[in-house]
Amino acid sequence: MTPGGLCTCNTALGLESGDISSDNITSTTPQDDAWFGGRLRNKEGAWCFQNDSIASQNAVLIIDLGERRFWSGIASQGPPEKLHPSNYNQVVAFSAEYSMDQKEWTELNDQGLIFDTYSSNKSDVINYFESSTIVLTRYVKINVTMQSSRLETICLRFELYGCDIDVQPTTEMQAITTPKGKIGVKWNTPTADTTVEQDSPPAAGQFKANEYVVNYKPDKAQEWKTVKTEDMSLSLEDVKLGAIYIIQLECRIKNISINCGSTQVEACKLKI
Repeated sequence: MTPGGLCTCNTALGLESGDISSDNITSTTPQDDAWFGGRLRNKEGAWCFQNDSIASQNAVLIIDLGERRFWSGIASQGPPEKLHPSNYNQVVAFSAEYSMDQKEWTELNDQGLIFDTYSSNKSDVINYFESSTIVLTRYVKINVTMQSSRLETICLRFELYGCDIDVQPTTEMQAITTPKGKIGVKWNTPTADTTVEQDSPPAAGQFKANEYVVNYKPDKAQEWKTVKTEDMSLSLEDVKLGAIYIIQLECRIKNISINCGSTQVEACKLKI
């Protein structure tokens, strides 16, 4: 949890550390034999390709995360000084897309992303992007679409950020007894801290749940009852007055369920 109470979904997913192996990184760029070097802060190399690969739509890097992960952000960086001097400047536009099966791809940011070293005049500057939406994916595709510096060779390094599927988002779920003795349950959109750049304003991303599941039972009972909804509130009608109810919230995202909070409340009629 962050000091503000949000859970975090901003862990490096393994490009820089090498947890994502070179076998899990592929490139469609012709004559590209060092695509696996496109790792943030890699001092020995980078993913480099010829400028004409952009026009032919072949400047594409695909990263297999190895399993389903939540993806929330990306960092981009130019080449190390071993490849190019520190004044090697470039402005590159690229799309960052995600997919579960490498057949259907969706952009993380509809407007595309920009890598820019001109403002700092240093090739090793890191540009960060924190998404307002946290997505579930297995594969990430980086597709370079434009560069304005007219360099013959483009070199880039990357890191991806996110979290495992056992994350527990913040929903601020609440349960209250209604005047009629029912239990009203409500919650906010599942959210997590996605801040990746140090000393930057905090960023928060939202999980896109396609369904919510509320499980509830009296604290001394064995069996759970379940209610499903696409809304972010509901009323539990079949409760026993005087019983203390345990209530758990699941967020369903595609085909997985994650724990989104729990609480308890006593079912009783309120005096008006």
